[in-house]
Amino acid sequence: MDDVLDLRVLGPFEVRRNGSVVPITAGMQRAVLASLVLRDQAVVPVRTLVDDLWGSTPPESAIATVRNYVRRLRRVLPAGVVETASSGYRLRVSPEKVDSHRLVTLGARAKEMANSDPDGAVVVFRQAMELWRATPLLNIGDIPLRTWQVPRLEEIYLDIVEEYLDLELRRGSAQQVLADITRFHMEYPLRERIAGQLMLALYRTGRTAEATERFRRLRASFVNRLGIEPGPRLSQLHQAILRQDPDLAAPEQDGPPADAPVADHTASLPSVPHDFVGRGAVLGELDGRLESFTAHPTDALTWVIHGQGGVGKSTVALHVARRFADRFPDGSLYVDLHGSTPSARPLTTMQTLALLIRELGGAEVDPRCAPEEVARMYRARLRGRRVLLVLDNAISLAQIAPALPEELGCAAIITTRSPFGEGIEMCRVHLSAMPEHEAIELLARTAGKRKVAEDPVHAERLVTLCGGLPLALRLVGTRAALRPHWPLESWVGLLADERGRLDQLQHESVDLRASLLVSIESLRSSADELDQAAVALFDLAGAIPAPGITPALVAGLTGWSPEWADSALVRLTETHIMFSPRPGYYSFYDLIALLAKEAAADRTEVDLGELVLGACRWYLAAARQAAAAITGAPSPRGLAQYHPVDDIETLRFSSVGAATRWLNHEIELIVAIFRHGAGLRASEAASLLVPLTHALAFYFNITMRWRERDAIATCMLELAPGTDDELLEPVALAQLVNVEGQRGNLTEAARLAERARELFVNGGHESNVDYVGLLLNWSTVLFLSEQVEQATALCERAIESSAEHGFSYLTAAALCNLASVRRIYGDTTHALSLLERAADIHEACGNRYGQAMTYNVLLAIHGERGDHRAVLRDSSTALKLCDELGDGYCTAECHARTARSLAALRRHEEADEHLARAHEVMAGISGRERLRLEPLLDNIEIRNSWRDGLRGQ
Repeated sequence: MDDVLDLRVLGPFEVRRNGSVVPITAGMQRAVLASLVLRDQAVVPVRTLVDDLWGSTPPESAIATVRNYVRRLRRVLPAGVVETASSGYRLRVSPEKVDSHRLVTLGARAKEMANSDPDGAVVVFRQAMELWRATPLLNIGDIPLRTWQVPRLEEIYLDIVEEYLDLELRRGSAQQVLADITRFHMEYPLRERIAGQLMLALYRTGRTAEATERFRRLRASFVNRLGIEPGPRLSQLHQAILRQDPDLAAPEQDGPPADAPVADHTASLPSVPHDFVGRGAVLGELDGRLESFTAHPTDALTWVIHGQGGVGKSTVALHVARRFADRFPDGSLYVDLHGSTPSARPLTTMQTLALLIRELGGAEVDPRCAPEEVARMYRARLRGRRVLLVLDNAISLAQIAPALPEELGCAAIITTRSPFGEGIEMCRVHLSAMPEHEAIELLARTAGKRKVAEDPVHAERLVTLCGGLPLALRLVGTRAALRPHWPLESWVGLLADERGRLDQLQHESVDLRASLLVSIESLRSSADELDQAAVALFDLAGAIPAPGITPALVAGLTGWSPEWADSALVRLTETHIMFSPRPGYYSFYDLIALLAKEAAADRTEVDLGELVLGACRWYLAAARQAAAAITGAPSPRGLAQYHPVDDIETLRFSSVGAATRWLNHEIELIVAIFRHGAGLRASEAASLLVPLTHALAFYFNITMRWRERDAIATCMLELAPGTDDELLEPVALAQLVNVEGQRGNLTEAARLAERARELFVNGGHESNVDYVGLLLNWSTVLFLSEQVEQATALCERAIESSAEHGFSYLTAAALCNLASVRRIYGDTTHALSLLERAADIHEACGNRYGQAMTYNVLLAIHGERGDHRAVLRDSSTALKLCDELGDGYCTAECHARTARSLAALRRHEEADEHLARAHEVMAGISGRERLRLEPLLDNIEIRNSWRDGLRGQ
């Protein structure tokens, strides 16, 4: 198949090859190609390209750089497209492949048709204007080429716009195009022809006072800003309006033929805002499917465009519908179902069908008719016709299902805030918030291009504050245009205050808050139990400053089961009040989060404190169950295994992997909710934090989640001065010893350990499990700092103290540390004896994590002693434990040691399998951990290379 190129300059510069965007990532590289595109196949000298890119101050390497850009372009473009000429380069592409050329061609054709075929001319004008996606060459940087070409292209476009508006006014369509003219005037306030068209449209729609006021404002703007009066044509129009000149009256319109079932292809479709921009991916998907469908009609096609309120679903649907309206010979039909219209009752199915029957030329439907009879009448009217149906703002599938066409070659586009479930075959496309560059262009089109271009920093901030929603951006852009002397910074200041942001996002009859509330109020008015649970959750969730929401968090806050909590969250997601970035995790859309905060604002601090503390208790209970799955006990051995939170009905974990996966999913929220609880109910939250560190200790050791461990310890330190709990500060410092040790900050870890020891000893807490744990971790820090004698002394003290108080897991861990010391001194026999004792203790306790760590050290020592059969004997147990834990580092290390021993025993195929598995597991662990393992793997690979060399001989 020959390559099909589509070159687009009327917006961000873009090249499409067979429908896919060609990746040209460098702005200056795009600029070189744009310069060639805009020269209509003429040879462009290299010197001209240099001028286009750098103007009068090019770098010394400019010519070489241009040639390098051309070489890179040739790699991604079809062969022969960029041709070398004697003095430069030429683009060998048909002009029809360039959107700016098509703009000129369609504009000229429409002007020729204006007198002989005005209806056809309107269609062609609109096709031309739809080519304009945004400011031309938006993504090539602020270079001379853009300075020279943008005004030229803009003038061509505006001339077409003005001719189109003139034609519509001559056809008597003032009411239909008034909104479009208003938008163009706001974007180009000094274009006198557009200003005159707006005045005339206002006059012809009975708004004479507004027409004269518009002239007064325009004259004041001209005099104040430019020091000149408006041109004579505009002044004469103003005088004609004042005297109500009969020549200004709208022309008579000829009616449609009596037998026409639909007046014309787009008659019932509302116009698309002319500030429409972007949405390339979604439009490409919709266009491609409709292009294929209309070329080869099959059974009826149904598209559902779904997304949050204000995201622009209706605009996209109408844009696509207008583009393809002429492919449906029997016309296009449009119904606003009012499913998201504030203060409006959604249309019933009967009302919808009645409207469609009238659009199809039928009589008024008797409201006493049975629904089945009305549906039959609609089907009869639709039979044999090919129409495009736009059902805007649907609230449910039940509302629109009887209206969906089944006739061959018919299509329906539905917009809704709910993606609908099963029941009818349909294609779904989700519309997200606008990407930043598109949102900035939309803001420029509404607030004014110069204003946005002069202050890109605050423009980007406004986009963020508006959540990338087109409706929000249009509202703030319109208000900014009406206050031309206000800088964008002023609007950022107004919107930055969350408490008043939604108050600023309204203008005249359009109110973003009211629009967003429709979905919530729809749930609130429902009698469905799940809908009521979803609303209750919405009213509560805004009070919780967590990065997201999970069923577990909801269960802790409400007392619901996690399954019911998940159902409520799914319901909020289905209505696009929330979204789910990954399974089991939910978040509010940016601006809807403000509504949730408003809904929760009436809660008292006492009420909120109790709710959050309940979530803390629930999370602690679940974390203790996770600890029991990992280590065999919810509390450290030697402490009471019961805690009052164990009475809470929470989760149970069937395996170590399940417990670890759950903690991976929830740990960020656990930290957030405990920090929030500490701020609301300090003493109660503080009493839960030490048990929490016990429950999470082994998880943190497995995963090395330093940030979360640090955050919990920091929270404890912040609470310590305000409580009577003497253990809070030393336990927190002991946690930080672990954090800094794992980070490799050994000096800081030793300093924290010394301070923690002082607090434990001065408080008489030398028998505390966390004190013994501190000695053990301190010994590791000293061992890594090569202070072996001091490390040995602390290990021995830890063994003695842990054995005395029954802290069996600490005894086993200390034996492992001491074994590492004996290994350093070459006493591997003693080291193995210590490790075997540790393994027995861990096994007796059911501590799988401790067993896995111990077995990995055993494997290392067996390997060093050359006892490879002992390595293989113990490796199966070690691998089973590591896999169950989900500890990537230990699993990779175990496979690597097994591979070494297998290679030493000349079992090379098995060694290769374990080596491959080690590399596979290493891909999922941290970079620092990989560095520690690579020397071990390198040794094996060297041996395998030597073996491969022997095979080659």
